Amino acid sequence: MNRVAHRTAGRLAPARPVVSSLRRGVGRDPALVRTFGLRLGSGTIAPPRVEPWHQLVTAASGRATVHTAAAAFPLPAGTGVWIPAHVPYRIALAGPAEVRLLYVRPCAESRAAAVPLEITPLLAELIARTIEHGALDARIPAQRRLAAVVADEIAALHESTLAIPLPPRPGLARDAAIALIADDARALGIEGVAALCGVSRRTLERAFARELGVGIAIWLRRLRFVDALHALRAGSSVTDAAFDAGYAAPSAFIAAFKREFLTTPRAFVR
Repeated sequence: MNRVAHRTAGRLAPARPVVSSLRRGVGRDPALVRTFGLRLGSGTIAPPRVEPWHQLVTAASGRATVHTAAAAFPLPAGTGVWIPAHVPYRIALAGPAEVRLLYVRPCAESRAAAVPLEITPLLAELIARTIEHGALDARIPAQRRLAAVVADEIAALHESTLAIPLPPRPGLARDAAIALIADDARALGIEGVAALCGVSRRTLERAFARELGVGIAIWLRRLRFVDALHALRAGSSVTDAAFDAGYAAPSAFIAAFKREFLTTPRAFVR
């Protein structure tokens, strides 16, 4: 069985035995879609990447975030991230989570950049069914038809707005952003994060504005909205999610959320 190193647990976590098959060239491999699924505790994993196969990353449960060099993509239930074959990435897990990946062949309609996507209920079921097979074989008619439906569903997915841009260069702004995304410094607020980095709030604000073209307060607000979405999808009320996001009243939270995502929190998680 193939295994993936799980840094936090200090052991190897079982994974689906797909890596050796993926290493074969596309032209000689009868698979149309392959999978990688595993359950892990908190930590960071780097799933197998085999060019030229693209990947669709989803989380069936728990809190997971996909990190590329350009952005962090939270994975609440009902969302996914498209990862082109050439884009390196890792997945950070905040507690136990189940991660599901599809490997798909490149085609003319393949997206060229890493983007967050809204996963339809139908595609979620198709992913679960595909993982049961392990891979979809072009030589088996039923699996060939299933692969065609999977491909059509992926092509029709709408992009979501759940992307947290990261400062592109190493330095103060990027260090602060990574600490905030990892929850290490979220409760400290901007003043506390600035102190943690050994600079003034104004210096940190200038660094963010210079690197991202957006203020750290606006950036942090989006991050807290993501926290609220995780809570709502886990069953929390809008009131509790609003308080957890730092709002004194649910109405203010709903209004701010609607300005950011053009819909209400409840509508977003349906």
